[in-house]
Amino acid sequence: MGQLEVIIVEGRNLKQKDTFSENDAYVKVYL
Repeated sequence: MGQLEVIIVEGRNLKQKDTFSENDAYVKVYL
């Protein structure tokens, strides 16, 4: 079986979820 490589380059307009720290960025990818 082959492999699929996905590279996330940039995130924009991330909502602030934590009060005292930076955003904990994550991404959802649907195929």
